[in-house]
Amino acid sequence: MAGYVAYGDAAKFASIVDLLATIISILIGVSLAVIAVLTSPFSVSEKAAADADEAARITKLVQKDDETLASGQLMFFWIYFGALALALLFSWTTAGDATDYDQWHLKTLASVTAAIGVFAFMWSARLPLMLQKISSQRRTLG
Repeated sequence: MAGYVAYGDAAKFASIVDLLATIISILIGVSLAVIAVLTSPFSVSEKAAADADEAARITKLVQKDDETLASGQLMFFWIYFGALALALLFSWTTAGDATDYDQWHLKTLASVTAAIGVFAFMWSARLPLMLQKISSQRRTLG
């Protein structure tokens, strides 16, 4: 929907592309922070487990889950990065007063930038829940 609207009125989209780029820049930072937390060393304390063997087993499971989550988060980092690149490209190509927003390449770029940017923004709604679950898990097991 956002891509369709941006294609129809690229000039209006040009007025908010800087805001989109700012939001996506923040999401990139949050994504990198989540990846850093997930890839940091973690081990289950023996008081949270019955014995040392169970602690080692749980630690191994948590590390495997963290690796899976980190690789997924890395994929979304690249989506955020691509969305930011598109937003900056659109902003750069439309800089100036004499921009003709009816050119097909600007309309297409506006459409793709809006679609991917809104997708990235909407997908980021899951980040606080993910951070809360990781924090809760580490508090319980650590």
